[in-house]
Amino acid sequence: MDRPKISRRLIWLIAAVLLPYGAAVAFGLLTSMSSVEVAVTDEIGTIPEFESDDAAKDFYGLNLLADSVVLYIQMTEFDPELSRAKFAVFPWPGEDLASRLVSSIDLNVDMRVILDSLDDPEPKIYESGDRVGAINVVSDVLSLRDKRRANDFMYPFDSYELDMYAFVDVKETKDSEWLMIPTIEDFYITPLSNFAVKYERTIFDWENLDDKPTISEIIDERKEGSTSFFVKFGRSRATYAISLLVAIFCIICSVALVWITLEVLRTNRPPSTQILIWAAATVLAEIQLRELLPGNPRIGIGFDFFILFPSLVIAVLVVLVQSGSWIRRSDFIP
Repeated sequence: MDRPKISRRLIWLIAAVLLPYGAAVAFGLLTSMSSVEVAVTDEIGTIPEFESDDAAKDFYGLNLLADSVVLYIQMTEFDPELSRAKFAVFPWPGEDLASRLVSSIDLNVDMRVILDSLDDPEPKIYESGDRVGAINVVSDVLSLRDKRRANDFMYPFDSYELDMYAFVDVKETKDSEWLMIPTIEDFYITPLSNFAVKYERTIFDWENLDDKPTISEIIDERKEGSTSFFVKFGRSRATYAISLLVAIFCIICSVALVWITLEVLRTNRPPSTQILIWAAATVLAEIQLRELLPGNPRIGIGFDFFILFPSLVIAVLVVLVQSGSWIRRSDFIP
């Protein structure tokens, strides 16, 4: 018996269904989504979970169990229109300086934290016995190293960079002097909605921002009680994907409407009210799809001028041309 033949249409249908899902599955297997959206790009990386106290006592020469402070940074919000970022800073001193709880600490010494904050620039001073949680910070995102893409007009290809520094010092008694204490920052690897976030430790040197410091230079600064780091914000891959799909939809609709209209003008196809309905529906659909762009970008970005507005104009012109062609049909029977 002859085997039944599989039609080409069925093969194309199966391929059209499996290809997008197969690509998504392959992407998920080959990459970790959390590492894609949030990463620490310097050579030190995130502070690991130490298998022993001895390892924690010698992290690049820093004793993280005593006589030091770890500043945990968690990015919570970024507004590209205002170029402002909100994040939480959670100081985690060594066991000799504070009693560690789950989400807060009880200080055994006085502690002062100096942060470059826009809404509350004064040093945060805590006394022995105080319970301290996260410190909320609002900062300008100035993109000092590269401003070429630091504009939401370039959505979804815009990117921004925050530069931040922090100082921590302590004193054991009221009458003693403030003493700098070794401090190092670590970062929560939690995704930020609609953005891919990359952290990079650096040193406090505003005159040579483009120079990449060595690990020894980074550690030496932190041994003196100060930290500096960059945070780079770019659009997430999901944002790229949705923006691309909306752009493809607008372009395909425009090409299809123009193609059909040319065929009608060449008298290869008759005018029809169905085309008018399709063109009008396209206008409404594209406006609704524009509202689905992640991050709710403002009206007037490059996507609007180069994709959306031309597509809307084409759809409206098609409505006018098709209306005229339909009204002038010679085969109309009342």
